[in-house]
Amino acid sequence: MIDAGNFARHLQEEIAATVIRVDDQPLAITVSVGVAQLSLADATASDFYERTDRMLYQSKGKGRNQITVDTGEQ
Repeated sequence: MIDAGNFARHLQEEIAATVIRVDDQPLAITVSVGVAQLSLADATASDFYERTDRMLYQSKGKGRNQITVDTGEQ
């Protein structure tokens, strides 16, 4: 079974390897991803989504093509 962090890395690699052409010019595409696991500490779905969103913004803050995984230590 693949975990979400590994899935995000695999998806990131597949996207980076995909050649997209615009006006016959290759276009490089990268993705930044935030990953969190639903936990018993999440009182609501919003808690989970907010944590995941924080991970995404951390990825974006690091630059392009980043993955940040919530380790539950924050």
